[in-house]
Amino acid sequence: AQAELEKGAFTGLSRGGTFGSVRSDAHGRDVLDALEKSGLRFASVSASEIEHWPELAAYRAERPDGVRWLSANLVYSTAPAKTLLAPYAVFTASGTRVAVVGLTPPWAERLLNANGLGHLKIVDLQVAVEPLIPRLRAEADIVIVLSDLPPGDQMRLSGLVRGLDLIIGDDAPFMSRGAAPATVLEQEGRPIFDNPFPTQRSYGPALNLIEITRRPNGAGADWRIEQSAIPLDDTINPAEGYTEASFDAYAIANSTAPPLIPDARQVFSTRERSHGFPVYEARDFWTMAAGLLSEHGKAEAGILLSQHLGLRTVGVMRESYVRDWLGPPDAAVTVALKGDHLKALIDEAAEQARREATGALLGDRPAFAIGGVDAKKRVRGAPLDAAGTYRIATTRGTADALHLPEPYKPMPGTPNAGPAVLEELRARAGRTSLAEYRA
Repeated sequence: AQAELEKGAFTGLSRGGTFGSVRSDAHGRDVLDALEKSGLRFASVSASEIEHWPELAAYRAERPDGVRWLSANLVYSTAPAKTLLAPYAVFTASGTRVAVVGLTPPWAERLLNANGLGHLKIVDLQVAVEPLIPRLRAEADIVIVLSDLPPGDQMRLSGLVRGLDLIIGDDAPFMSRGAAPATVLEQEGRPIFDNPFPTQRSYGPALNLIEITRRPNGAGADWRIEQSAIPLDDTINPAEGYTEASFDAYAIANSTAPPLIPDARQVFSTRERSHGFPVYEARDFWTMAAGLLSEHGKAEAGILLSQHLGLRTVGVMRESYVRDWLGPPDAAVTVALKGDHLKALIDEAAEQARREATGALLGDRPAFAIGGVDAKKRVRGAPLDAAGTYRIATTRGTADALHLPEPYKPMPGTPNAGPAVLEELRARAGRTSLAEYRA
C-alpha cells in the first residue's frame, strides 16, 4: 500500500471486513483506522460492518470525509426504495471518472435483527442495481461493483445486468503460497452497455492490485485490465519495484505475542510433502489438537474430527488463524474405549491418512484424527493393551459422528474443546522445540 500511495494513483477499496472479523488479531476501530491510513477510501457493507454498526455510525459522524461505506440494497424495510447509505460514489483517477457501487450480500440479512437493525432489509441485487445503470453511465466512464457475494449471485449479476464493467467480489479458491498469478484482460471497442468482465478475484494473504487502462474508441472504448497481488508474508522477498512497507507508519504492528504454532516450513521438510511446499494440512492440526485436548483433560488419547481448515497462510500461525480453525463451540467430553476398539480407530485413521495422501475417497465415515498415539501405535509411549480400557478426550460432536460408546462425561472445568486447545498452545508458545511440534 505504501508503494502504491507514493505513486499517487492508489484508491483503496474493501469488500467489507473494515472492523475485523473472528480471523483478525485486531477488532473494531483499530482495524478501520489502520486501513484508512493505508489508503482505504470506499467499502461495501458486509458482516463486519453490521456487527460493528455503532462504531461505524460514530466514525461517520466524526469523519465525514473519511472512509465511505456504500450499499445499493441495504434499505429501510418500510421504504424499500430508500437506501440507508449512498448506493454509489464517483471519483476521478488520471482524468477518468470511476463509479463504485456497493452491494451487501443477501446472506447478511440474518444479522440485522441481532445487531439492532431490524428496521432495515436487504433487497435483491438485480432489483437494486438495474435502476442505477442510466445514472452510473451518465456520471462515470468506469463502473465497478464492490461486494462480498457468493458465486451464484456473482454469476447472476454478470449474466443478467448490462452496463457494469467490473465486479470485485470473488475470493481465490486457494491460499497464495507465493506470488499470485497476474492476469490481463483486454477488449477493443467495448460497448458502454456490455456485460461485465469476468469477476475479479482477491488472493490472500495479499494486497490485490487492479490497474485499468481505458481509451475511447468510437461509441465504446479499448480496455486493458491488469490484476496482480503482493503477498503479505514477511518470509517472502518483496516483488521487484515494491519496497517493504513500514507498518509503524500506518499504525499497524505485528502481534507482540509469540505465534501459537511455528512456520510449517520449519517443522516439515519439502521432501516429505507431495506439493513440495510445507503448509499445515487438516490432519496435521487436528492430530495435534486431539493430543493437546487429551493432555488438558488428563486422558490417555484424544480423538477429533479432521475438519477443513478454512483460512490458511504461509508463515507462523497466530491465534487468529487457530481460532478460525477450531470453529464453533463443541462440548469437551471423555469416553471410555476398550483397547481393541481404540486399535481399530487408530488403524482407520492411519488408512484415512494414506488415502488422503493419494487423493482417494475416504468412504462413508468422516475424517478424524487421533492424538497421543505415536507411529508405532503406542499410547503415551506404552504398547496398546487390546484388553484394557482407555480414557479418551473428545467432543460431543465427534463422539456422535463416530458413534463412540456412551456415556459422554463432561470434561471437568472445560465446557468447550476449542478454548482448551488454545490454552495448551499458549502455554507452549515460545517454549517448545520444533521436534515436539513435529511429533
